[in-house]
Amino acid sequence: MNNYFNATLELDKLSGDLNVNTTPTQIQMESNTIFLTDDNTNDHKYSILNTKFNYKKPGYYHPFILLSDVSIDKFRIIPEKRRNDYKFVYGIPTVARPQKEKYLLDTLDSLLKDPASFRELNILIIIFVADIDTDRCTSITSIVTERHGELIDRGFIEILCPHPTLYPSLDNVRQTLGDPEDRFKWRSKQNLDYAFMMWYASGKGEYYLQLEDDIIASRGYTYHINDYVNKVKDDFWFVIRFTQLGFIGKLMRANDLISFVQYLLLFYTNQPSDWLLYDYTRGLICYYEDPITECPSLVKKLYLFYTPSLFQHMGTISSLKGKIQNLKDPTFKRN
Repeated sequence: MNNYFNATLELDKLSGDLNVNTTPTQIQMESNTIFLTDDNTNDHKYSILNTKFNYKKPGYYHPFILLSDVSIDKFRIIPEKRRNDYKFVYGIPTVARPQKEKYLLDTLDSLLKDPASFRELNILIIIFVADIDTDRCTSITSIVTERHGELIDRGFIEILCPHPTLYPSLDNVRQTLGDPEDRFKWRSKQNLDYAFMMWYASGKGEYYLQLEDDIIASRGYTYHINDYVNKVKDDFWFVIRFTQLGFIGKLMRANDLISFVQYLLLFYTNQPSDWLLYDYTRGLICYYEDPITECPSLVKKLYLFYTPSLFQHMGTISSLKGKIQNLKDPTFKRN
């Protein structure tokens, strides 16, 4: 698998198309139907939506991605020998900061203070290297292996690196929320990072927990999560929030991931991930006929909130150049 990944990447580099033809899908309007077309052949592959109007502005397209566009051979995965029978899978996307700030190792040190709990509770950490620069995959692998090589060998850490061609071009895409182009592209790519990581994690265990590479965890957090999940495992819920902040500390059943991943892949340019998560949840339980005031209370039934928060955001330097992130969870307690 890794040989295929590397060979494909080399062919891309040799052809000179790596930074040009990075759009796997385009949208074309024909006969009031939106078709997904292949860039190279222009063959109609999928008819995904019938509509009587063209919602696009001239010169703009919406780069839909389908689950069928994502495959395991589009990833480099370390180690080569892996298993898929975990109870918990923790996903950590990491990306280089413009100011060279490094948070990943501090985050791992905080999460791995009690490595015995990973064996006892059957936990896997997936580190998703979200840089399109594939040299960083080698760099992160080397750094993490040097400090936590034993946990990689024992199957408690995996490193996942996506092939650059997974990411469509965001040029000539309708920008949303009034964001400037750099912020629009940054948050859209971030949504794809989350979607690809969740897609892979969906087949690895029973529960998936979304984390970040610039956090600290409270003492004994693994046992608090396990105890609470066991308590509510038979209840009706979609998300458990182990922190109030954004997309951090959100736990879902692995069986629920794929449908949400497809939702992310369709609307990743529209809103930030935590907003899309709320919108998706609202669609699960709210009806068009319901009074608008009832929907938030219905959504709360699917959003469980554990307190005090088990994770705190510590980083201040964002991967978006020039952005300072000072958000803190006031309910977090380290001990």
